[in-house]
Amino acid sequence: MYRKLIRILLHVLLWAIVLATITLMSLHPDNTFSLARNLPFIITYLSLVGFFYLNADYLFIKLIPNKKYLLYILIVGVILLLYIYFHHYIFSLFFQLDSFHGHNIPPKGPPPLEAHHFMPERRRMIPIRRIILPLTQFLLFWALSLCYRLIYEWMSLNKKNKEIEALSST
Repeated sequence: MYRKLIRILLHVLLWAIVLATITLMSLHPDNTFSLARNLPFIITYLSLVGFFYLNADYLFIKLIPNKKYLLYILIVGVILLLYIYFHHYIFSLFFQLDSFHGHNIPPKGPPPLEAHHFMPERRRMIPIRRIILPLTQFLLFWALSLCYRLIYEWMSLNKKNKEIEALSST
């Protein structure tokens, strides 16, 4: 029980450090920290932490040893698509709210040439950078969760082997 509590506290501390580092790295030198401005980053990274544990402690354990590779890939793929949509939705929502509250008031005068939309359907298209960033983030957390699970399994196997050796030598 004590070891499990220590493990949980270490995980919480590690994720708090990682999230704080990522959040503070997004600040520009002339800005101060604002929870409202960084809330989309915090929400999306917390969802990635949730996926980390879902993958490491459930999907990998239940599907990979049972050789259900296709189901595993399908589930992770669906979660990836949901995350990309969620990421886009969260950032769109917060930037719309930011504009609504007057933090992003457009300058007076005629709009710059780039603001003219020569292709009205362009607004409906999703720029590739809105896919690349969440895809990269998701793949990083997926790889980290696999590494975490494989290291955990390796350490458990080593511990069992040492116990077996200790029993066989007595």
